[in-house]
Amino acid sequence: MLRSSIFLVLISCAAVSPITAADSRFSVRIDGYKIVHVYPHDPEAFTQGLVYIDGHLYESTGLYGKSSIRMVDLSTGQVLQRYNLPAEYFSEGLTTWGSNLVQLTWKSETGFVYDRFSFALRRTFHYKGEGWGLTHDEKALILILLKTEMGTR
Repeated sequence: MLRSSIFLVLISCAAVSPITAADSRFSVRIDGYKIVHVYPHDPEAFTQGLVYIDGHLYESTGLYGKSSIRMVDLSTGQVLQRYNLPAEYFSEGLTTWGSNLVQLTWKSETGFVYDRFSFALRRTFHYKGEGWGLTHDEKALILILLKTEMGTR
């Protein structure tokens, strides 16, 4: 049986310093890393978004026909709860917002809001561009979008 793992890596970074290569403005010197712990993970899950809250790992998996949100037991890798998206969606970023999970899709310009405890779909929302990443601060959701069209002036 194929197994894969999620690695929690502690990276020690030094100061950012400019480099001379014409195509790069900055580099980061990495002094090394230390693997702190290895966790089991479903090798079929194409992880796009990952949140750890209240002792559970919440994961957004991508690929058309295989996108889902999952609640995973971190220590065993067992999927405790799962909601599969319709096949036309390729899911991307995921974050929590209160008692909700908020998930982006890649090219569908559609986001989903789920109840974090039941995974019941609460609502959808729309945005312009490709959804990539999603996080939040205390006041707002922070979306990382790639604009698919350039506007004219």
